[in-house]
Amino acid sequence: MVSQEPEKHYRGTSIGLSLIATLDELTAISPQLAEKVRQHFDREVLIALRSARVMRKRMNFRARCDTYGFYDDRWRFVLKDVKIKTDSGRSIRSDCVTVDAISTGLENERRLAKTGPRWRRETS
Repeated sequence: MVSQEPEKHYRGTSIGLSLIATLDELTAISPQLAEKVRQHFDREVLIALRSARVMRKRMNFRARCDTYGFYDDRWRFVLKDVKIKTDSGRSIRSDCVTVDAISTGLENERRLAKTGPRWRRETS
């Protein structure tokens, strides 16, 4: 099962899985040190993705949605023939892109803050 903690989400990527496999093979380090390396990996991936060098303010893309699904608060889209245009005007093409989106619960909290709960007890 995939962790629902957003900071651990990237452990499921190919580089994250490779890191975990390598740490499992290294018998010379303790399990505590291996966990510390994993936590450092989680933190650094989030920092890299939040940095201005990786993230763009805006992008547009066109693609053909080949497959999509929602399971356990997680959306997964497989897009084919993807054309991405960034706000800087750079164009990127790809045959296939997979998008994983994890629900953090923030949208529900925002809705509750704005409109209140959907159910209301009737008062007479």
